Amino acid sequence: MNDARTKAALPDSYELLKQAKYNDTAMMSVPNVIRSTEWLEENGMCVDLLRAGTSTVPQAGRGAFATRSIMEGALITPMPLLRMGKDKLQRFKGMIEITPQLSVNYSYGHPKSSMLLLSYAPVVNFVNNHLDKSKVNARIQWSTSIHKHHLQDWENDSVEDILSRDHNGLMLELVATKNIEQGDEVFLDYGSRWDKAWKVIGLGVLLEIS
Repeated sequence: MNDARTKAALPDSYELLKQAKYNDTAMMSVPNVIRSTEWLEENGMCVDLLRAGTSTVPQAGRGAFATRSIMEGALITPMPLLRMGKDKLQRFKGMIEITPQLSVNYSYGHPKSSMLLLSYAPVVNFVNNHLDKSKVNARIQWSTSIHKHHLQDWENDSVEDILSRDHNGLMLELVATKNIEQGDEVFLDYGSRWDKAWKVIGLGVLLEIS
């Protein structure tokens, strides 16, 4: 058989093919997808406190909303991170650098650092900034939990060492800074530079409409 797509859809052996007659082939491709309660307690992280929806902030697009009440100081969601070198995300047209990859907009990093950190937790990238800081109800911090997804020693390592490793070891946490009711939108403070840029964009939209 020379059809690569068909090969990829079939089990690896004839014995597994016979099993596929009675079992879901998709489940066979991920045999460890169902875990015991003990394994989940040791390795799992709760990520069901946020849902996506239309943001209450005009022009912001989608937002993140609480699926149930969250107390001040409580963990909203863990944010395991992918490490990326900024140079890998550059785009050029000839010799001129153009708009970087969209993933840069959802990444964390210092302006003078060559590394970006992208969270792959569900819905967390929909958490918006709010110009009215009284509406801000969450903040981001390094993970304080003892968990294999965050190795505290990495916090003091060089960018070169972190990017050279073949596994992830950094995780942030989204934490409530005040009580959040079920259905409330979750907001961060992106900082004054973002606020100023957002106001300029808003002014541009108003001028275009008028």
